Amino acid sequence: MVLPKMTVRQMQIYAALCVWAYCEAKVYEEPGLRAYVDHLLSVALMEDVVLWDESRTSYPDEQGDPTHDTLAKRLQADEFAEFKDLVTHATEVGKTDMFTVDSDKPAQELEHCIKILTRCSVPLPNIKPLVGYCKPGKFHAHWGDTIFASDLEDLLAAYDYPADEGRTTD
Repeated sequence: MVLPKMTVRQMQIYAALCVWAYCEAKVYEEPGLRAYVDHLLSVALMEDVVLWDESRTSYPDEQGDPTHDTLAKRLQADEFAEFKDLVTHATEVGKTDMFTVDSDKPAQELEHCIKILTRCSVPLPNIKPLVGYCKPGKFHAHWGDTIFASDLEDLLAAYDYPADEGRTTD
């Protein structure tokens, strides 16, 4: 898949949608997964990306996280390793350039997510609805501008992502 030129926020949202598509395809229904994906999606709303990163409690690829522990017990070792790999790359999309100069590392991390879904025969989310959101702005060319919560809900509706259960609102 050839990615269109995207801001880091757009890439982070798409990475979150890739994780959700993977979870839906594999029927992973642990509540922590929804919270994790919601956290990744919330980058669309938060101006301060450092605060966004600090707002997480844990990720499902970290030992001690309840979702990590539940999935580790339930899944075969190779399937669990694949899931952890996806989560790690999805997380790194937004973190890799947070404290450094702009680079192509977020796109590389997103490409890893896409490769995992492709290898597992999980259909990729349609990228077209995302292109109109979190576009480069006057102050945030690389990261892209934030959007209103109502716009995020409209965007996520295009992906049949479940309605807001606690994401930040306008």
